[in-house]
Amino acid sequence: MVSGKAIRKTQVSRARFDPTAVAEALKFLFNPSHVGTLSWGYKVLRISANETIPLPALSHREIRKDIYLEYVTFCDQESATHISRGSFVFS
Repeated sequence: MVSGKAIRKTQVSRARFDPTAVAEALKFLFNPSHVGTLSWGYKVLRISANETIPLPALSHREIRKDIYLEYVTFCDQESATHISRGSFVFS
């Protein structure tokens, strides 16, 4: 400021999760052996203020704890990083 130059605002972004770990978790979670779609019902997912996507209702084929334990075992076998149990919880 003393030199008369304008101060530039720097762009800062933070990632809470590793994008690769999240992609692998979603691929594992939505595998047909873990969840199945129902023939009735859907949930509307809001992507932005102007855009929504209807998603089919899902049914879990196993209890959540067992799915997570299988996920951790899978990640250990693949030497991949896994997300925590609290972040993996889904409804």
